[in-house]
Amino acid sequence: MGWKRDKPLLITLVLLFIFFTVINLFFRDTVEDETEYIKEALVLSDCIRHGQWFGNYSVGLHGFLLKIPAAIIFMFSGPNIFLIRSINVIFSLANCILFYKILDSKKINLSKYKFIGVILFISSFQFLTTTPTFIKESSLLFFILLFIYELLNKKRFWLLGLFLLLIFDAKEYVAFVISPAIGLWLIISRQKNFILRSIQIFFPTIIFTVLMFTTSLVPLNPFVASIIKLTNDSQYQNRHFSVEYSTANLQLYTTNEKVLSQNMKIYQIVISYVQKILYPKVFSLLSLPLIIVIPSLATSIILFNKWRKTKKYELMLLPLIFWIYLIVYVFYTSIGRYLYPIFPIIYIFFLFLIKNNKIFSKPILLTIISTSGILTILDVFYDQGFLYIKALLYLCFFIGLILISFDKFKKLSFLYIYCFCLVSFASTFIFFITQDQIANSLNWGIDRECQEIIKELPENGKILINEFGWKQLPNIYINETYNLPEWQWPLKDWVPKKTLLKTIGDQKIYNNLWSTEEELKKIIEFNNIEYLVFIESSLTDNKFYRQGTVNFALGLEWTKLEKVKTYKNKYIYILKIINPKDNKNQLNFKLKINKNTDQKNLGTLFSIKNNYGKEVISIGLIEPKKNNNKIIMKIKNNIGVSCPINWKNESILRFKIDSNLIIIYQDDNFICKTILNNIDYDHIKNKVTIGNGIYGRLNGSINLIK
Repeated sequence: MGWKRDKPLLITLVLLFIFFTVINLFFRDTVEDETEYIKEALVLSDCIRHGQWFGNYSVGLHGFLLKIPAAIIFMFSGPNIFLIRSINVIFSLANCILFYKILDSKKINLSKYKFIGVILFISSFQFLTTTPTFIKESSLLFFILLFIYELLNKKRFWLLGLFLLLIFDAKEYVAFVISPAIGLWLIISRQKNFILRSIQIFFPTIIFTVLMFTTSLVPLNPFVASIIKLTNDSQYQNRHFSVEYSTANLQLYTTNEKVLSQNMKIYQIVISYVQKILYPKVFSLLSLPLIIVIPSLATSIILFNKWRKTKKYELMLLPLIFWIYLIVYVFYTSIGRYLYPIFPIIYIFFLFLIKNNKIFSKPILLTIISTSGILTILDVFYDQGFLYIKALLYLCFFIGLILISFDKFKKLSFLYIYCFCLVSFASTFIFFITQDQIANSLNWGIDRECQEIIKELPENGKILINEFGWKQLPNIYINETYNLPEWQWPLKDWVPKKTLLKTIGDQKIYNNLWSTEEELKKIIEFNNIEYLVFIESSLTDNKFYRQGTVNFALGLEWTKLEKVKTYKNKYIYILKIINPKDNKNQLNFKLKINKNTDQKNLGTLFSIKNNYGKEVISIGLIEPKKNNNKIIMKIKNNIGVSCPINWKNESILRFKIDSNLIIIYQDDNFICKTILNNIDYDHIKNKVTIGNGIYGRLNGSINLIK
């Protein structure tokens, strides 16, 4: 690459590096799958630091080789997630360079479109959202592009075998999907020394897999075990190919509540898969819209036949990978990120079409574009957000693609692609600031303030913390190295690797899900949990998953609230598991309201005043409106909480005051709670004291329950 010739690309890469660095420094939100990989890099780092080989430890989920650089960083910087994510940024920038060089190669012969091809690639939703993370797709794509680059140039088969092995280690399922395409390509291209070529390409991966399950040399990848049926849950992969599972993502984002039956008729199955294709996270600006995928698919079919006749065998592998991967993508449970590994191949065929649309007759070309355009526009009916804007944009893409198919408007091709890239980038950026990293960091703080929150956790004792998207992040920040090598799928007993597996240290933080008191007790007893920690959103329109469980836990007799602290748009509650008899540091009040109660004179039920007579806290009932069976409860001098209470002839209201928290129940059902901020308990008069500092003055018809 020369500076003058490739100056636009180099400037673009610098701007991308700055953009992703800013996101990772100031808008980081490390969640979900990437925390699993970072946790394993932490385990790997501990092994290296102590001079242990890591082959028997939990470092192989979706491969281990690309976690080694992260492990080395951990050795010197601790759990520095900014540096860890920078590894992915470097891979993504390298992917841009590789794709640029592939388009510039003599066999592809798309030099005129090499820069705009890279712009297409980097403006895609998946590139922009996966790059500033530790998700494995960027490193996976790096080895896929290396494989393609080597195929189009020197075609050293032993090197192709090495790259396939690296693809297998980066994301095993991709290697499993493209391997049949490679095998078919070897047959169709009539390779000399077919057996030798097959050994050179596939043997390294086969040996690697054998060593994984028989020795300590290669760490266990649980997904490989699941795919080749070496786990007790041998049906996991089969389920994801079933109609019910592979089309189930329709139920998550539409109002369609239909449950698919195992005895579906053929036409129902067809309709289900058509619906899946139209589902916005399968083909849309969140992955790749059908306005690109369908024309690319049609172009790949024409070019495959052309390359077969002209004996351009190297190029024939690209459409084979495209077709087989696309078939699996549609018939397997899918989201847009799963399509990302073949984005470059799809873009190559799309650029071929832009370069020379005369490979199709005009009627066929217009039919292809019209079909893709109509299906793309239909996507919006499965995603109601920005409905009219999306429909208008897709309509413009459709009309624009038709226009540039005519020679008169051919010169507008570059403008069309740049406009598409601009819309793609803009939609991704809107997603960033409304739902993804930037939005979450602005709402909850960098990494949801996990580093600050864990400082509040008890130093001793095991903790059960609620899961709200960050998965293993608290464990990472406390340098916890305990991790199960088998992940969620225990190996079958006869597999030699099973007896070799090990863990390091003990687990302190758990995030098991539970629904009932019995389930919670089982988790606590099984793991010897001593503390429950809940993180709860204070934003009324942006709640965490299952955050209401804190209300349930606060009402249990065997929990004691130790601390409530406020963070950015969220609260942290720390509860200690106790014997109910020891739970003295709380007050419970019961107010029985019956039909003879004079509602107008209920007044203040509970209040706290300081030595100067100023009311610090006041809980009371106000007169309900006429013909309205509700009483409104007010908590004054705090955060202005109002609790509507459904009127009953006999209704029992219970106030549980625990630490700096007031929890209100009606007939033992939770109504609301409020945190008491900055209360000066040392200057309170008329004190009622129980335990270590709960004070108050009782008014009205309230009975103290000991």
